[in-house]
Amino acid sequence: MQLPQARLTACLFALGYALGVRGQDVVVERWPVPMLVDLEDVPTAMVIELRSQLIDTPFLDFSPGGDPDSAAMASFVDALVAGDIDDALAMTVEIPGVSSDDNRPLLDAFQMMFGEFPEFLHLDRVIHLGDDRLLVWSLPVEDGTEFVGSLRFQRDTDGELRYEGIQSDPLTSLITHTMDIGRATGPDERGPEAFTYDYVVPPTDDDPVRFRFNGVLLEVDAFNPLGPTGHAPVDFFNTSMGVFAAGGPFEYGQLFSPFSAERYIEWAQEQGDGYEVYRAETVNYGARVVFMLDADPVYLIFYLPTDTGIEGEPLRYGMVRRHPDGGFQLTNFFNFSFADMLFQRREYFEEPFLRPLLREEGLIVDNPTPERAVVPARGAQLPDPDAFVVPREPADEDEDGGPPPEDVDDLLREGSLWPWIAIFFLVVVVAAIALIIRQKRGGPRT
Repeated sequence: MQLPQARLTACLFALGYALGVRGQDVVVERWPVPMLVDLEDVPTAMVIELRSQLIDTPFLDFSPGGDPDSAAMASFVDALVAGDIDDALAMTVEIPGVSSDDNRPLLDAFQMMFGEFPEFLHLDRVIHLGDDRLLVWSLPVEDGTEFVGSLRFQRDTDGELRYEGIQSDPLTSLITHTMDIGRATGPDERGPEAFTYDYVVPPTDDDPVRFRFNGVLLEVDAFNPLGPTGHAPVDFFNTSMGVFAAGGPFEYGQLFSPFSAERYIEWAQEQGDGYEVYRAETVNYGARVVFMLDADPVYLIFYLPTDTGIEGEPLRYGMVRRHPDGGFQLTNFFNFSFADMLFQRREYFEEPFLRPLLREEGLIVDNPTPERAVVPARGAQLPDPDAFVVPREPADEDEDGGPPPEDVDDLLREGSLWPWIAIFFLVVVVAAIALIIRQKRGGPRT
């Protein structure tokens, strides 16, 4: 599809005008961070604090202004709408070792989505990510529902914004998902004083993105707690570790939320005798609980190994859910959300916040170094803690969510395939949504 030149000029003028005029209206909002409880996205008491410029205008109502950032974003979107993929590629970041044409399938998918029906494209806001900018947009998919997406623009050495291309950043994914889920809740109205902890997510220091949350420091051996800690989610976690150490998989599996319980028990039964190898080595690894992150109704219980032979004091966490009807459950057996992508990557949470806090309190001593993994050479085929199960659209969700992987060589390996999984997922989703929009609106134009 090609828009007439006059219309392209009008669209570009309107987009730049709206972004330039409203660009002065920078607001600071705190949004609940969504986390998975089995297959449900649940807004939590942990918030992400964002500075953003509100737009809330259909694409075709926008035009260009004098602000260079606005003009760069407007020109890129306009190229996609017009089907000028070569122009869009020229406005895309050059990634060392990546050919410019490697970005073409992603841009083709966006053009397929935006180009057929630009009248339905809505620009929501521009979020500040340090020097970068995140343009959040939406498209109607079904009656009363919308697909929320984003385009991240990075600032090059000349100070100009360029689209990031096939790079994948977990912060971008989480913010976009937060904006999507947050449509039903709106921002959190609590002020900064309501939270015990906050930290600026690197590298956004100049125009910061912050996480704010409550939590508690403590030190207790989950397998030998010697009494209650006074923190109910931690006490439940400790109790569950005792059940795991002493009982069979069925007893322990009953402590999970329903989807995870069924999945855990089925997985354990498939392991046969290998399950006992896994259980024994997990108990030997140990769990010295040092921090509870309060993201009510989800609580992240961070722990270190009690085995002194494990080098580098590696941090892991378990998830406890407060049930709406009272009590607690373990949750998310081999089921990870966009938030987990940040918690599992040392550079986003552990290095800038948690490890320095624990070191200051004397709970850890060493700087992080590669740890010695404790993994049976034979026996249980262990779930991979770095694997990423992407929350899918309901229409594409199968009943069991897919099994844990059959073959994992290293339980605590540092490498991860999540960036490539996320990139593949993005291309597939963009193309799928484009097809759905075409079907909903009566098919492709001729």
